[in-house]
Amino acid sequence: SMISNFVKKAKAVQERMEQEEIEDERGANWEDKDNVKYCRNCDSKFEFAPMPPVKRLWKHHCRECGGVVCENCLVDGAIKLCLGCVRGETPGERIQLEVQRLLESDIMRRRNYSEGPRDSKTIIKSKIGNVKNAISIAKDGTPTQQSLSIPGIPAARRVILQRGYLYGENGTKLPAGGAFALSGYFELANKSEDFVCVKLLLPGGDTVFESSRPSYIVVPPGGAVYSLLDSCCLEEVDLLLLINNNELMDPNAPVRYDTTARGADKSKMSPCAAVANFRTLLLVKIQCKDKNILLKYKGQGVVLPRHGGHVGRVGLMGRIQGKRFAEDVLDYSTNVTWVDTTVLVS
Repeated sequence: SMISNFVKKAKAVQERMEQEEIEDERGANWEDKDNVKYCRNCDSKFEFAPMPPVKRLWKHHCRECGGVVCENCLVDGAIKLCLGCVRGETPGERIQLEVQRLLESDIMRRRNYSEGPRDSKTIIKSKIGNVKNAISIAKDGTPTQQSLSIPGIPAARRVILQRGYLYGENGTKLPAGGAFALSGYFELANKSEDFVCVKLLLPGGDTVFESSRPSYIVVPPGGAVYSLLDSCCLEEVDLLLLINNNELMDPNAPVRYDTTARGADKSKMSPCAAVANFRTLLLVKIQCKDKNILLKYKGQGVVLPRHGGHVGRVGLMGRIQGKRFAEDVLDYSTNVTWVDTTVLVS
């Protein structure tokens, strides 16, 4: 039948693509395709048989970061690379090596725990075997998916962030035809004098595994990023920050930091803003059930909830009538009250 022929052809194409990847495998720390449901670059969903006229998207591995992307986000040259790696949105070697060590230690801990109680000699042999396995697989300096990934746990799905403020810097600008969000609005304002790289992750995946991969967005001093989330279904989100770039800003040259700008080239990004040059990785865990997430980065690794400058702008009569906040400003009372920051790589 037509359906069975379609299924056979789809399986044949998938098998051919997988065989090409096996033959071209360069020892990258690859994601497990079976656990990936969305393209890490454009967030398009991978469906086996989407309804027409939607075209089915195929999964491809980037040969540099090992992440899974769709064909629209793959640059198919001499080496297949994802847009994030081509644009220079991946942390540098120092961050990648430190994250690799975190993953190795976590896998050893999980293996030892899952194998249950054993005598001391067995435990010692097991640990030595795990270390030897990691070293033998990673002898070329590029550990594989088999040695580092945690089986059954996909990399965390990132949220695509927009530059600027949806409601203005002070939360007083109402979008045309819209309304102020009572919950689910994420905003991070960079109130420091330094560049910072940001990635926001949804729950359900391995945050550490994702932390050394693209795509980070670079936020300049005084800049901001935002997105709208479905906070009713979210208990928490993870925010990854790259800070501490030792490269100095050239006062006589324009600073190029936007990797998605027209004509952007990672080789031409300003060193003070290049993602690969940041040396410290922070993880900020945020409880956000039915909350807005309005944050500010103050510098020196300090991330705080914003309080806003226009809360309670209702006037005397409004207060008498029991109103707490004006209807024409963003309500900061629904903002998260605290965040938990951990240094993953110092």
